[in-house]
Amino acid sequence: MPSPLSRIRTELLQSDLPDCEIAAAVQLPTVFKVPPLAYSSGLNHLWFKDTPWEEAMIKKILTGCLLLSCFSMTAFGSWSTHVEDDVFTGGKKAMLGGDIGPNHGLIFNCDSDGLTMSFLERRADDEPIRSREFNLVIKVDGQAVRRFSGSSSIRNKDWWHIKTNDSDGIVQLLEELKLAQSKVLVGIQAVGFDNKWSGTANTSGSTRETERFFKACQIK
Repeated sequence: MPSPLSRIRTELLQSDLPDCEIAAAVQLPTVFKVPPLAYSSGLNHLWFKDTPWEEAMIKKILTGCLLLSCFSMTAFGSWSTHVEDDVFTGGKKAMLGGDIGPNHGLIFNCDSDGLTMSFLERRADDEPIRSREFNLVIKVDGQAVRRFSGSSSIRNKDWWHIKTNDSDGIVQLLEELKLAQSKVLVGIQAVGFDNKWSGTANTSGSTRETERFFKACQIK
């Protein structure tokens, strides 16, 4: 009888999931050792409950794939880009992401709906997230501080985010990220409250991956 891991790999390889998600799940030894980045995944249907051990392993794989999903398995840095076809435009859609420690990240998306940026934070189990307005503050190296307004919502079962669609400001920030040499400072503050949070992302891979994002999104 095939082992549980063999069955999991077989099921994944026979599925219609994007190649990047399959690769993330099949390469089990590396799944839990890479920077966590969130992306909504289609892996929920791969939910076996034959044994407690297998259920626990599937949960780990699903969590790993949600964090890894659609990021390059060959050259992990702090920044990674995934590009795929956009059925609505006939062009491309892309996601650029950078991690800010184990529980936070910064994600840029472009698709037929436009260009957006999201600050991500890991959710506690079933933690309710109320929509609230936030100020998002970002500084790349010695550049000027850039300020964005965004609102919070649930991104998927593991992450909530603060999302902004200030496309002009996002493009200017991305131009700075292409030239980044040292660090990216990120801060958030809920409008009307004094509570603040800040963190730092390094710039490993930022030039290469931002250029890939620009090309896919046809940003001039």
